[in-house]
Amino acid sequence: MLGSRAIYHDGWKAVVFHTTPFMAYDGSDCTKPFDEDQWELYHVAEDFSEVHDLAASEPEKLAEMQALWWSEAEKYKVLPLNNQPGRFGDKRYARARYELHGGTSPLPESLAPNLRNRSWEMLVALDVPDGGAPDGVVVAQGGLSGGYVLHLVGNRLRYTYNFLGSTITPVTAERELAPGAQTVRVAFVSDGGFGAGGEVTLAYGDDVVATGRIPRTTPITYGMHGFAVGSQPSSPIDPSLHGRCALPTTVLGKVVIEVDPARPVPKEAEVNADLAQQ
Repeated sequence: MLGSRAIYHDGWKAVVFHTTPFMAYDGSDCTKPFDEDQWELYHVAEDFSEVHDLAASEPEKLAEMQALWWSEAEKYKVLPLNNQPGRFGDKRYARARYELHGGTSPLPESLAPNLRNRSWEMLVALDVPDGGAPDGVVVAQGGLSGGYVLHLVGNRLRYTYNFLGSTITPVTAERELAPGAQTVRVAFVSDGGFGAGGEVTLAYGDDVVATGRIPRTTPITYGMHGFAVGSQPSSPIDPSLHGRCALPTTVLGKVVIEVDPARPVPKEAEVNADLAQQ
């Protein structure tokens, strides 16, 4: 983590601290090569508190543990090593189009659709019973401390944005859903920029049923709660939601999310950037 490494195996633990840029309080060189790091070795089966460093007295065991670390790191795709937070992120799962289905378990942010700081559109296949659709979640990411949720309430579509638990903005359709199979749409047009707000549009087919404005959006992360389709992954994003709020797969079908890969910069931000460079 952040350039530091450790491994436990059969009662032994090898660990090394690698200084990160924002932790070099003692003047340590955070650019030092990883090969120059000083490893420690503990026999935690007998030394639970890791008091006695055996790296000097057990060099063969330390070498064995180091070799095991490299093997496991390669196996589980930890490499390449990096101690610069925010740089060289894992881009393997980034895409412009996602096709998901009801019942999808919570996904970590690295796998979830990235809707932050960009425009996006979501198409949802619904099959509404004659008596109306049950209340429940279509898609959700985050929790009470921030996130977004698209859900059904009172046989209407609602999109709720929770900005860091401080500002909750619901946008609710003006009329109820008709019975039968249909596609509903949610679109967000970003103002552009880091954490900027934007306009939300809800539509049943091509018929716009609600518009609203999200004043600000979460710029970096919705936390560890994950992204789910057909249920709420954690605590309530919208205060009216409680529990999992699962929608049956007989009602919720395919969900297609398309994101704008570009992050548009508003004109005033361009001007500010030019001024800052002068």
